[in-house]
Amino acid sequence: MINGKKTYCTVLSCDSTHCCTGSVPLALRTFGAMRVDMILAPGMDGLLAGIRRQDAQKDLLRVFQEARDSVEKNDSHQCLIMGHCNCRANPVSFEEHKIQLRLAKATVEGWNLFRWVELGISNPEGVFKSAA
Repeated sequence: MINGKKTYCTVLSCDSTHCCTGSVPLALRTFGAMRVDMILAPGMDGLLAGIRRQDAQKDLLRVFQEARDSVEKNDSHQCLIMGHCNCRANPVSFEEHKIQLRLAKATVEGWNLFRWVELGISNPEGVFKSAA
């Protein structure tokens, strides 16, 4: 809590069940937030990194608008960007996911919405951890 308010964090994650369920506890631990706004898109780390795919601009605009809403409506100041191995929408190696996450962080920081932007990843064994 900050000044008696329940704190929010925003999670930008792939829309797979595995990634969603693992990212929430990591976000809560990372930021000490009490509530999470989930913004989902297939292959989120690749999308934010600028990896081309069909409808990328439309999806990126939607993610930005939802992130802005999270900040404006819920006073979220922190963001966790998640990537995960074995992602069908972004089937790249573990190392490539880490590269894409760093590029994704630069994109989100460029939006000037959040005070803190952190990275999380699920490794090939399915364990979620910080990817800083």
